Amino acid sequence: MRPCRRFEQALIVLAEGGEAPEAAAHLDQCEGCTRRLAEYRHLLGEGGIARVTQNAPAEWIARAAAIFPEARRAAVLRHSLSQVGARLRDTDTLQIAYEVDGVVLRVQYARLGTGWQITGRVPDLSWTVQHRGASVPLDPEGGFQIDVRETADTGFDLVLPSGRVAIPGVAEALGEPV
Repeated sequence: MRPCRRFEQALIVLAEGGEAPEAAAHLDQCEGCTRRLAEYRHLLGEGGIARVTQNAPAEWIARAAAIFPEARRAAVLRHSLSQVGARLRDTDTLQIAYEVDGVVLRVQYARLGTGWQITGRVPDLSWTVQHRGASVPLDPEGGFQIDVRETADTGFDLVLPSGRVAIPGVAEALGEPV
């Protein structure tokens, strides 16, 4: 028997020791969910994920943190569409201003056929731009250009001396569906 999808999250809550009365009552009737709950409890209990991560040597944790630094997210300050009440689908160009470590970064988005061209200028040449894990070339003034095929691929990262900052994709920044 397979577990019921609607109880999946509640089973995790139960496995972690939380309360989910509806799911707990459902367990009396569903062999699949009962089995899944036992699997979750095993993963979280002895010999499972929780034990392995709690007992990991400190140097392994430090090394993993250095390899995969947590990215902060840039704050959206304003965008050019808000002034005219337009939406992303209605425009071919727009500008979004982001706040990054106290600096305003203006990024231009221009529709290019079915894709987008993203341009901007980093305020300091110690900053680098990465898109999909690859470095984006900067001109001598810190200007950059990224060409993408889809709106969903318009996010990128800035790597600063203070750490990595994620610039959200244009639709996410505007609060619109992709």
